[in-house]
Amino acid sequence: MPIILNGKNLVGGELNGKKLKAVYNGSKLIWQDAPASPTFDAATGNATLTDVVTWSHTAAGPVVVFAYAERTLSSPVVSDITATYGGVGMSKLGEIVVAGSRRGAVFGLLTPAGGSQTVQVNNVGSGGTNRITVGHALSYNNVSSFGAANTNSGTGAPANLTVPAAAGELVAQFFYNASGITGYNQTSRNTTAYSLAGDAPGAASVPFSATPGHATLPWAALSVRLQP
Repeated sequence: MPIILNGKNLVGGELNGKKLKAVYNGSKLIWQDAPASPTFDAATGNATLTDVVTWSHTAAGPVVVFAYAERTLSSPVVSDITATYGGVGMSKLGEIVVAGSRRGAVFGLLTPAGGSQTVQVNNVGSGGTNRITVGHALSYNNVSSFGAANTNSGTGAPANLTVPAAAGELVAQFFYNASGITGYNQTSRNTTAYSLAGDAPGAASVPFSATPGHATLPWAALSVRLQP
């Protein structure tokens, strides 16, 4: 519907050289421009058999980090998992504990430093002669906030997670299994020997599935909604 002022249609247009985001008649909203949907920027990741994993990432916009820490054998305890980006602590958006000695989390940072930055994930705990620490960094454009995080875990195939979201959003997602992840049904962005991170457009119900490399070792899934 056109909204005319001084012979100009204001919908999707400009006024005094500035792009309009909304038009009001008094206090009544007549028209509002829809924000641009989130788009993918870059993805990186790494995995180690120690308590700390680091790698470099360059982000043009907000960053999501998926992390997973595992300790097995010799009275293992994973008490926490943390992440930093360029030395700045990241906010933990969601977390899952699997089989007591395994822990995954998703972290977010809306205003990361520019240029190449070091990402670090810490596997915090005690015991465990077998250790795996993995992380993925995914950056996006047009993200104003992080929405709800969702988690799931289990054994056997398929690994799966269904996320309630909304059109115009993007859902970032992660799967882990100690023997790796294949057969992903959405867009894969980055993999390690043990894990995969990807994303899918938002909808009322967004299904994620993959095949874990080992039938009896537990798999874990995490996601977070990226909102424009």
